[in-house]
Amino acid sequence: MIDPALLANTTRHALGLVDELENVLRGWSNEQPLRSEIDHVFRALHTIKGGFGFVGLTTITNLVHATEEAVVEIRDHLIPLTPPLLRALLGSVTSLRSLLADPLMTDGVDVSDDINALLTSRGLEPLAEQDDDLPGSAPELPLEPSASQLQQAKRNAQYIYRLTIFSHQDIENQGRSPLDINDLLVLMGDPLVIGIDIDCIGGLDDCLGPDLAYQVLLMTDATLKEIADVVVLPMEQIERLIGRDSISDGTPDLHRLPLELRYLLDAMAAVGGDLAKRLNKRVRFTTKAPSMVLGEHQFQEIQAALAHLLRNALDHGIESLERRREANKAGTAHISIEAVKDSQELRIRLHDDGAGLDHGRILARALTKGLINEKDAREATAATIQDLVFTPGFSSREETSDLSGRGMGMDVVRNAADLCGGTVSISSEQGQGTTAELVLPLAKLTGTLLSPALTARRKRT
Repeated sequence: MIDPALLANTTRHALGLVDELENVLRGWSNEQPLRSEIDHVFRALHTIKGGFGFVGLTTITNLVHATEEAVVEIRDHLIPLTPPLLRALLGSVTSLRSLLADPLMTDGVDVSDDINALLTSRGLEPLAEQDDDLPGSAPELPLEPSASQLQQAKRNAQYIYRLTIFSHQDIENQGRSPLDINDLLVLMGDPLVIGIDIDCIGGLDDCLGPDLAYQVLLMTDATLKEIADVVVLPMEQIERLIGRDSISDGTPDLHRLPLELRYLLDAMAAVGGDLAKRLNKRVRFTTKAPSMVLGEHQFQEIQAALAHLLRNALDHGIESLERRREANKAGTAHISIEAVKDSQELRIRLHDDGAGLDHGRILARALTKGLINEKDAREATAATIQDLVFTPGFSSREETSDLSGRGMGMDVVRNAADLCGGTVSISSEQGQGTTAELVLPLAKLTGTLLSPALTARRKRT
């Protein structure tokens, strides 16, 4: 059933990536590696997992997935790189090389020792002590996102889609290979898991006879139409399982809102009022916007940016009633969301009269995470310090909030602005409040923006 040429190409490419993985990992110590190195390791593992996912060799994909999860936690500063964890990573890559010596013989090979080493070095229970099945079985169809994947999508404010891809109709008849599809999926986002079924599981009228069908869970910030255009799939073969409206603590359903800017700002203020009640904070919201219709893609990106800014203003910025009284402030806080436009730009400002940014705390956190060196920290201006909050992985607080997640997530705001061809900045006065401003070119606020979006994703990967 496995195409020999496809398997040979996948294995050859994977062995080259394993060489790269070993070279990078052997250069790591027990200190936090450079972000560029972590990203390189993650992309290599991602490519290997996707390639063998399309081939259907689950022992390899399960081992790589477990390794990838550990790298993601290191990247996101959820765990430190300890000597036991580094040994576990190197051990899993060594085992992966052994599996690649004869991939067809890997079915039933026990890789639980490697996976358990990755788990226990991260403070988790080993597989033998869990109720979960041991690795090696194919994922059940239809694919459904796990609890951890849902949390990851929530943290990143992304969608999860389920794609059905038929080998004849969508791959062979278009002169492509599964590896070509995998490359496109990695370009669009994060292929979480790939499952394979024999027979036509899609129920399409033009599916004649047995057809190898792949299912993919894809986590991405792209729209359904973007995925269909880039991967070249019929839209009926793409299901949106989880959307930003489902995972963002009350963020409105975009498909039920007119694509007008004023409706968006009003909806965000309404959501803010509900969130303020959850936090037991008294907040007055005001909005102001010109009459303006946005493109669907731009509407979604602006909504995602404002959702993060609003949640952070409420969770991190606005003080408790007691703290506001101690600071001689009005008991009811104020958050304004205002948009103005001229002949070339749209400016959207979200201002809160809360505590403002603590520059000392931001610098200390950035130094701890290696985002800035001591010399640059001593010479940093207020604008430089404030810009640090947009750095991926930055967080000024350790504890997790069920409202805004772990960390501020402000890099998502910058990504959304980038995808609209614009910029985001933040200014703050401690004790007086914070203003975040999105500056977006009018010329790019009404189209699909497919090409700029893909260009931005290429830069990120």
